[in-house]
Amino acid sequence: MPVAEGFIWVSPGDNGPDLEHGFTTGGVEADIRITLFVLNGNGDPVVMYPFEDIWLESQNGGLAQCFGGTWPDASTDENGMTMFSGPFRAGGSNPNPEKIVVMIAGSPLVGSALPLYINSPDVNGDLVVNLSDISAMVIGLNGDYDWRFDFNHDGAINLSDIVIFAGCMGMNCNS
Repeated sequence: MPVAEGFIWVSPGDNGPDLEHGFTTGGVEADIRITLFVLNGNGDPVVMYPFEDIWLESQNGGLAQCFGGTWPDASTDENGMTMFSGPFRAGGSNPNPEKIVVMIAGSPLVGSALPLYINSPDVNGDLVVNLSDISAMVIGLNGDYDWRFDFNHDGAINLSDIVIFAGCMGMNCNS
């Protein structure tokens, strides 16, 4: 699992970047894919653990997911390994970055609070990028810096963020 702080933006339309093209603080591109090993009580790999029973959630509920939107890439392999590489079908945001937790069979994996922060053009988390999100973006552009609208994570809200936002208009879980 990643140790360094990472940032990625998500969209309900699955058009966000994958985790291989995430960012670190300051907008530096970084590979922030998540590798997970599922082991049983004896420390042996759990082979073919279904990917549908593993997903990512945010600690405080700021991440809204489409069905299957934050699943890993596949069921576990012969080593009990699976990977989250995205892009994720999700929306939502939180004024303060919150960490991401790996969920297995509906329970949080102990010690899995990852320093992976997610924002989305679907600011209000209703799983569609629409006029209500534009209103929030306009407020974000006219006020103090708000990381929720910094989609390329370069520390500024500018034209490149507006281009990303505009490219997501109308996206939803069925896009």
